[in-house]
Amino acid sequence: MTSDEPGPEVKWVLHPADVGRLVKLDVIAREQQVPAEGDVIVRPFLVDAATMRPIPVRVVQRLEWHHSGNASFVVVVRCNG
Repeated sequence: MTSDEPGPEVKWVLHPADVGRLVKLDVIAREQQVPAEGDVIVRPFLVDAATMRPIPVRVVQRLEWHHSGNASFVVVVRCNG
């Protein structure tokens, strides 16, 4: 894959324990490098429910599946605090 090609499709999922604390804005995301479990990341579409500003989140689960020769991912995140 070259840097001009889009990365794999990623579906972002909020952990149920963070409902009301964390909001996922509607976006279709492609990542050049999909984060690993345990990574702390910041994305502009994962925001604090009170301030609507991006906050650090921790990846708690990453699932991968292959279809039509393409890899896709589901990444489950929690508030990092």
